[in-house]
Amino acid sequence: MADDIDDTVSASSRQLSMGVVETLIGFRFRRIQNEMSRRFKMLIARAEVNPGMFSALALIRANPGLSQTELAAQIGMDRATVVALIDALEANGWAKRTRDAQDRRKHSLSISPAGSRELARLEELALANEAPVRAALGPKGLADLRRLLDRIDAALAEAGEPQKRTSKK
Repeated sequence: MADDIDDTVSASSRQLSMGVVETLIGFRFRRIQNEMSRRFKMLIARAEVNPGMFSALALIRANPGLSQTELAAQIGMDRATVVALIDALEANGWAKRTRDAQDRRKHSLSISPAGSRELARLEELALANEAPVRAALGPKGLADLRRLLDRIDAALAEAGEPQKRTSKK
């Protein structure tokens, strides 16, 4: 049993070849995002809060009256996931969903005073989480990174949805 533990530790501490995934942009983004998200969750240290709630609160505050559909599109989640996310924000008293007067199918979102307080706390933690990365990049590197991310975002939007490939038999 102890040998298994020692093997696990030694296997996890050795430098592994990443093969083709090392050259894939999406893989590297995902690996970095997973690590930053893991660290952010540790800083949050509250079970009822997650990084998705932070993103939603920030967008709702910045865009009063934002619809659920607009929120889903902006944070890259499907509508059903966003409905559950908004349910949780409402349950915590951080956001409010109101039927739009002109279009009863649409819900407008707003942040509550309690939500604004929670968002302020989360913003501070998010900046603390990013501090080592920001320090490593410096102002110019951070500006360059933002420009590159914007170019990637625009290229993906311009390319549209990929067509599903069928396997040849």
